Amino acid sequence: MLSMDQQPLNKKVSVLIVNVNTKDVLRLCLENLKNSYGNLEVIVADNASTDGSAAMVTEEFPWVKVLELPNYGLAFALNKCTERATGDYYLYLGTDGFPKKNTDRRLG
Repeated sequence: MLSMDQQPLNKKVSVLIVNVNTKDVLRLCLENLKNSYGNLEVIVADNASTDGSAAMVTEEFPWVKVLELPNYGLAFALNKCTERATGDYYLYLGTDGFPKKNTDRRLG
């Protein structure tokens, strides 16, 4: 039997992020998520940002799904993300969340 540290990482994690005009902070958040977990899906709901956030995500992070939404609030945006998410687990993360590599290692 494998210990927890030896278990294969096979559970899919959907990271759901809501953004409103925090392009530079969002970029740092996504940089930290890149290559952080083997089976990761990231969905960013952009709530009508005027700072180019959605375009930045599309151009710099093509592996991230972007939902361009009207700004009907946090709950609306998270519900839209949840509708698109396909993971076994959901992680609601603020743009100012900077998880370090292997933070989510025990999820598998």
